[in-house]
Amino acid sequence: MKNEKLVLVEFPSEEDLNKLLIENNDLFKYGFYKEGEKNYDNTKVSYNEFAKCVNWLVDNINYKFRKNLDSYALKHMVENTNTGYIPSGCLIAAAIYLKAKVKRNERNAIISF
Repeated sequence: MKNEKLVLVEFPSEEDLNKLLIENNDLFKYGFYKEGEKNYDNTKVSYNEFAKCVNWLVDNINYKFRKNLDSYALKHMVENTNTGYIPSGCLIAAAIYLKAKVKRNERNAIISF
């Protein structure tokens, strides 16, 4: 099992993303809604950005590198692979889709696969 990568059984559809967002109704494009936050941008997670994150996680996460990962740091790693800007919420949604343990940390999350 050492250095094994994540396995993607089926690539997510837009319907899968919509279902995930209904189940996680406090997750938006820029991360989790922080209670009491004024003027929070509740823009929906973009399917294209979410799909880029799913691809990146599947290609780059392995058993050696998979516990207590900061979603904000991970989003920057995805961005550094020429995908362009990736909002935090898209990365968090991809991790949830891939069955990671996601522990909220303000707007962001600590992720373990």
